[in-house]
Amino acid sequence: MALSQQSLQHKVQSALLLAVAAVQGLQWLAAFASNSQTPWLFAAVMAPLLAQFCLGKASVLQHPQLCVAMVSGTIALSLPHQPHPNLTLLLLLPVVAAFASNRLMLALTVLPSLLSWLWFYPQPLWAAAWLLVATLIGYQSGLLHRLNTLQRRQNQRLQWQKQRNGNRDRLTQLRNKRYFEQRLQQSVSEAKRSKNPLSLIILDIDYFRAYNDHYGHAEGDLCLRAVASQIKAASQRQSDVIARLQGGTFALLLPTTDRKGAERLAQQISTQVQQANIGHHCSPISRKITLTQGLSQWQPGLEAEHLLERAKRTLAQAKVEGRDQIKVA
Repeated sequence: MALSQQSLQHKVQSALLLAVAAVQGLQWLAAFASNSQTPWLFAAVMAPLLAQFCLGKASVLQHPQLCVAMVSGTIALSLPHQPHPNLTLLLLLPVVAAFASNRLMLALTVLPSLLSWLWFYPQPLWAAAWLLVATLIGYQSGLLHRLNTLQRRQNQRLQWQKQRNGNRDRLTQLRNKRYFEQRLQQSVSEAKRSKNPLSLIILDIDYFRAYNDHYGHAEGDLCLRAVASQIKAASQRQSDVIARLQGGTFALLLPTTDRKGAERLAQQISTQVQQANIGHHCSPISRKITLTQGLSQWQPGLEAEHLLERAKRTLAQAKVEGRDQIKVA
C-alpha cells in the first residue's frame, strides 16, 4: 500500500510539473510575440521539465524538496516578466490541494510566487479572494488526507487482528492447531541450526468426553477455558507456544528447554489444575479434573512430524497405564 501511495504521489507531482511547464510555455510565447525580455520566462519553462526528469531518479525521490524549491524559485523570479501573472497564481491552487498535508512542500511551492506576486502586483481584493479559496481547498484536502490516513490505519489494524485471530483458538484464545504445526516446523529447524534443546508436551484432559456428556457443552467450554488459563499461568515465557489441538487436547512447544525442564513444567501444570479444583464426578480416577501428559525431547536427526508422533505415542501409553500422570519418551 505504501508503494502504491508513493507511486500516486509521484504521478500527481509529475502532472503538476507538466501543467506548470505548459502554462509557463504559454507565458513565454505571449511575451516572445510582444518582443519582451524573456530569459526568466524561458527558465520557468525549463525548470519544471528538468524537475520532471530529476524526479525519475531514485536519489532525488528521497529529497523532492530540492526540485520543488528550484521550480518555485524560478517561477517567482520570472513573475515580474509574465504577461499574465494571474494565471500563475491560479495554477498554485491545485498545488495547494496536492501538498496540503505537507506543510514544508506547501510553503516551498506557494510562498515564493505568492510573495513575488504581492510585491509586484499589489491587488488586495484579488489576493484576499485567492487566499480564501486556497484556504478552503487546503482545509478540504488536508481533511481528506487525514481521513484517508485514519482509514488506512484502521484497515491495517483490522488486517492485523484478522491475522492474529486466524492463529488463535476461538474458545480458549490459545494458539490453534495450524499455528502450532507451523511453529513446530520452525522450532525444529532452529534446533537443528543452533543445537539448542527443544521439548514438546501433549496434554489431555482425562475423560473430557464424559465430562461434556455429563455436564453439557457449556460447562465443557468453561472447563477448557479454566484449564487453558492454568497452562498459561504455568508457562509464562514468550517463546513458549501453547496451543489447543482438538477437544480437550493441548500442546506446549518449549524451545531451549531440555527434558528435565519440560518435566518440571508439566508437573507444575498438573498441580495447578488439581488445585483449581474443577469438579469431575463422572471420572473413574478422580472427583476433579486431572491431566495426562506425554513428553518428548527433540534429538538430532528427528523431524518435526516424528517429534510430534513420539509425544502423542507417549501420551497414549500414559493413558493405557492409568492416566493422571506424566510420561517421558
